Amino acid sequence: MQSGDPKNARASSRDEEAHNSRCLPRVHTSPSTLTAFSGTGGVSSGSLPEVTGDAALLIEPLDVEAWAASLASVLGNPVLRASLSARALRRAAGFTWSRSADQTLGAYAEALAQTSTR
Repeated sequence: MQSGDPKNARASSRDEEAHNSRCLPRVHTSPSTLTAFSGTGGVSSGSLPEVTGDAALLIEPLDVEAWAASLASVLGNPVLRASLSARALRRAAGFTWSRSADQTLGAYAEALAQTSTR
């Protein structure tokens, strides 16, 4: 089989999915007011709820007990972890460069329209 063979790509993808299903989730902690949305779901602090939606357990950035409980929930519950991950992938699919550019241009157009009516 050549490396560009679609059958090889499908096998590689299945192997990767099988490997990932056996791995524990990556845990990144940062008590900041902005959290990167990687599409993996999990625990978020300070991130905008409209970004994470239902793909993360939202907690206060400096609430140590909430961090511990939320991380224990995600790490100890594979069903919750899979659910958050699936929701995160659906959410992440909506954040495209094209959509971002369209919304930015729309905001500029709205701002220009407001200044021209003054």
